Amino acid sequence: MKKSSPSSIAVPRWVLAGLACLLIVTATATLFSILQTPRVGYIDSSVLLEHYTGAVEARAQLEARLETWQTNIQTLEAELAQMNQDIMEHHESWNQAMRQEKRAAFEEKQREYGRYSRAVGEKAAQLEQELMTPVLAELNARIQDFGEDTNRDLIFGTTAAGNILFAEADSDLTEDFLAYVGQEVKAAAMTETLATPLRDVPTTESL
Repeated sequence: MKKSSPSSIAVPRWVLAGLACLLIVTATATLFSILQTPRVGYIDSSVLLEHYTGAVEARAQLEARLETWQTNIQTLEAELAQMNQDIMEHHESWNQAMRQEKRAAFEEKQREYGRYSRAVGEKAAQLEQELMTPVLAELNARIQDFGEDTNRDLIFGTTAAGNILFAEADSDLTEDFLAYVGQEVKAAAMTETLATPLRDVPTTESL
C-alpha cells in the first residue's frame, strides 16, 4: 500500500490578491507617513545671542557705555568718601554753622549719587532695548529664511533655562544657522567702541 504524500493546501487566488493589495496599501501608508513627518529642529537662543555678530556688536556698545557710567558713579563715590573723611577729621574744629554747611553738602552729594545711580539703571535698560530690538528683528527674519531654505516645518528657540527636555543631536540647528548666515561659532572681535568723554562733575544730564 502506497503512502499518500501530504497534499499542499491550495490558497485561493482572491486571498493572494487581497494580501497583495494589503501589502501595497500598508507600504504606501508607511511611505506617506515618512514623507509627512514634520521636519522639526531647535536653535539655542543663548548661543545665538553670544555669537551672532549683530548681537556681539550691540552688547559691546552697551558695555562701553556702561563702563563710562560706572566710572562716573565711582567718581561720585570717591567724592562722597572724601567729604565724609573731611567731616570726620575736622568737625570738632568747625563752628556750628560750618558743621551744618558741610553736612548739608554731604547729604546733597548723597542724593545726587542716588539720582545718578537710578538714572543709569533706567538708561541702561532703555539702551539695551534700543540696541537689541533691531538685532532680534533681523534674527527673526534670517531664521525665517533659514527655515524655508532648509524645508523646516518648525524651529524652536531655547533659552538658558531650557525648554526642550530631549532631542536628537541632529535636531540642534544652532551651528547650521550660524553657518547659514556666515557666522563662525565664536565671539566676533569688536574693533570699535563708543568713546564718551567723562564730565568733571557727572550728573544725570551726562547720561
